[in-house]
Amino acid sequence: MGAHFPTEVDADAIRRGLSLVNNDACFTAVVAVAQAHRAVQAQAGAGIPGESADVCVPMLCPGCRCKDIPFFVERGLREAGLAGVTLHDFNEFLRGASSAEQRCLAHALMAGDLLLQLRLRMRPHLEGPQVPYFDALSESWRGRVLEMLRSGEPFDARSFMRSLDDEAARLLPTARLSKPRVGVAGTAAALFCPSVNGGLLQVLEEEGCEVVAPYLSGLVSYALHAQGAEGTFLEEVDGLCACASEGLRVIPHAVTYERVRSAGLRFVPELLTHGLGWSFAGWMSILVDEGVTDIVYASVFGCLSGHVVGRGVLRRLRRYGSGANIATVEFDPGTSGVNQVNRIKLMAAVARQGCERG
Repeated sequence: MGAHFPTEVDADAIRRGLSLVNNDACFTAVVAVAQAHRAVQAQAGAGIPGESADVCVPMLCPGCRCKDIPFFVERGLREAGLAGVTLHDFNEFLRGASSAEQRCLAHALMAGDLLLQLRLRMRPHLEGPQVPYFDALSESWRGRVLEMLRSGEPFDARSFMRSLDDEAARLLPTARLSKPRVGVAGTAAALFCPSVNGGLLQVLEEEGCEVVAPYLSGLVSYALHAQGAEGTFLEEVDGLCACASEGLRVIPHAVTYERVRSAGLRFVPELLTHGLGWSFAGWMSILVDEGVTDIVYASVFGCLSGHVVGRGVLRRLRRYGSGANIATVEFDPGTSGVNQVNRIKLMAAVARQGCERG
């Protein structure tokens, strides 16, 4: 099965997305339309007619306005003169893939998670020549993963996980682990899409903080479980998360679906699965349990469940964390990115002060 994954969209693509959907749509929908439009255009540039294209639209916020994303994408492509494109949801896409292809996709997802988690864990603590050395090493690891995936050879994220952790452990003694730890929580787009969040993770890192972020694999697992999905991909993602949840010396541990569920149900009823549902409260309380009390809650414009389920549980979480410092940042394509970045920097400054006080 051949697939094209769109690269990060820029400001021009987002403006195009805004012109193709309602202005009150959630920001995630706007980015999805922009990505779909750019992906179909890329295929057309490669000689594949737009009307022959198939577009897969994952929905990582179940039961929310993200359910409208396929309709926004369809309308946006039709407005752009690409009415013949066929849309698929992620579950439908998986049903058309073989077990081997699903397994490869799950391992590729985990490999990306591991590389990001290692960067967030180590890079803020490195100094001088250690930084370019680590960046070159990270690019080498990334290249090895891509080469194996492109070659069609079997790729095992478990063995990659162990070898990556071993190599990182040899670097760890050269790093001084003295930076403040700042947790981040929110939807997948708000955390991992720089086009949406203004480079949230990078800004916190540049401000001298070690970022504690969830694994994207865990957010995907929650969304698929909430949608009643099953199959090789989900089984493999859950298995890899379980493998990464223990035994690692340097790479931050993954949090399994069951652990997030158990933690989240202390605050939110199990039946409440809209958007992040109980997984948001679960991840935030796990951060507090692990001593991470400076937390950024990232949400996007138009995220109804984020306002109800997300913000609605913050007061209880602050009480649970004995005054945890939780800052909320909403990302909106119609507002200045400077204001959002300044709010993130303010949060980082508070975290640094707390770290200095010990």
